[in-house]
Amino acid sequence: MSSSAKAEAILALNRFGMGPRPGSIAAIETDPRGALIAELERPYAALAASSALPSSTKAFRTVADANAKRQARATLAKREQEAKRKQMADASAMAPPAMAEGATQDSKEQASKEQASKEQASKEQDGKEMAEKAAADAVPDPGRPIYLQEVKIRTEAALNADIGLTERLVWFWSNHFCISADKIQSMSGAYEREAIRPHVLGRFVDMLLAAEGHPAILF
Repeated sequence: MSSSAKAEAILALNRFGMGPRPGSIAAIETDPRGALIAELERPYAALAASSALPSSTKAFRTVADANAKRQARATLAKREQEAKRKQMADASAMAPPAMAEGATQDSKEQASKEQASKEQASKEQDGKEMAEKAAADAVPDPGRPIYLQEVKIRTEAALNADIGLTERLVWFWSNHFCISADKIQSMSGAYEREAIRPHVLGRFVDMLLAAEGHPAILF
């Protein structure tokens, strides 16, 4: 391999692909431009192996249903904590009053009682919040596993590409028509698969309409 041919192959892989892989420089050094064009001419080069991944609609519904269950459990736990607190308050109110200590009651002792009361109220509030969180956590959150699986498939598609020109285009247009996974985690992976990948090697207007009309980007 001549130094100029090797340099062109390295340039093609770095500038247009995902970078050199073992053996990739030698594989395209005879015709780097032809190798790039050949990748673009593969009709399904942009489609990742995603048969096991849910559609955006299914992913959103799965997460929404789980969140509804989590909220319902948290609300129930909150009501139970409030009922217990009311029972304790009622029992305290029914207890016989302590003997009056007169005007000579130590102000420091009174302050200590008030501080203890505040600390008890704080502990009850902490216990209430912990109970609500525990009740919500009892329902698994499916959003993160879906997101991590999407990331895994996306990364593998880039790593396993011979050159990676198509994947680089997918990443470019996904970044251009970007959405926030923090705001709509359930649809973030499906959005790229449904709006970007099918059109990245086709007409720009088709990709534009698919991206701008997708529920994830509308959200």
